[in-house]
Amino acid sequence: AERKANVDKTFSASGLNEDAFYGLMDFASGGVLDGERELEAAGLVERAADGAYRMTPAGRSFVAAAERG
Repeated sequence: AERKANVDKTFSASGLNEDAFYGLMDFASGGVLDGERELEAAGLVERAADGAYRMTPAGRSFVAAAERG
């Protein structure tokens, strides 16, 4: 419950649209990535040579900070 509250609070301050923000959070937990274009433009994900998306170091830091609040 605390993690969800922290994540929701971070969403409000992130400036990302809802699909991109929660898509990144789901992707970090092994889910499907939504909002990849916005996240790529923000430098939070990148496309690998095989076309798959992966989180950048900035993306991993962003997710960790969101979970901490």
